[in-house]
Amino acid sequence: MSVYTIAGRQFQAHQLSLAVLGSVFVGPVIYSKLFKRNKPLSAKDVPPLNAKSKEEEEFILKYIEEHK
Repeated sequence: MSVYTIAGRQFQAHQLSLAVLGSVFVGPVIYSKLFKRNKPLSAKDVPPLNAKSKEEEEFILKYIEEHK
């Protein structure tokens, strides 16, 4: 069996693989819970639209509203 020494401690290969898998799958969940947006985006937070027509601008604004 493979034994690795990290920071003066010995770890077996299966322990390292479980730690890596745990950090890959649990890390983003913890990050998303810790760093949530406190407030929803308002109309003034939307960057300026460079629409070529009024219809295009309305379509973009409608899309943004539906996908908040």
